[in-house]
Amino acid sequence: MNICKARGKAIILLMGFSLFPIATIISPAFNTFTAPILAAEKNLIVDGNGNFFVDGVGGKGFLPYEWEIIDPDGVNCRYEDRQNPGGWTIYNYPPDRVYPKGERFSGVGIFLDDRGDSWIWVGSSVARQRCWVRANNRLVRPIRQLTR
Repeated sequence: MNICKARGKAIILLMGFSLFPIATIISPAFNTFTAPILAAEKNLIVDGNGNFFVDGVGGKGFLPYEWEIIDPDGVNCRYEDRQNPGGWTIYNYPPDRVYPKGERFSGVGIFLDDRGDSWIWVGSSVARQRCWVRANNRLVRPIRQLTR
């Protein structure tokens, strides 16, 4: 491990990354402590085409929300088996079911397909299967952010 000296300034060494990045902070008095680096607050944003994105992280990421289907015809949920992932061509995944208008569901976050279209990951982050719903304000609306 390299030791760095700085006059009058703290040194921050990024020690690793798991669920939360960890840093060691060395103050000018050479008191050392380790602390989690807190991520910036993430918010939903919508573009001019009505697509939802996660602000500040390239448009994608984990951001748990409760959603409601608003399309009168309902919305397809496209199925992916995580043991045999199909890449980021989510639009080609087979429809698993149709969520009817008014149905609410929990989303893990928003992710982008290979064309840059946004999709809501429906369900749980620990499930073997994933279901994907297009993240567009003509199809769905966010109800509230979830704390997980």
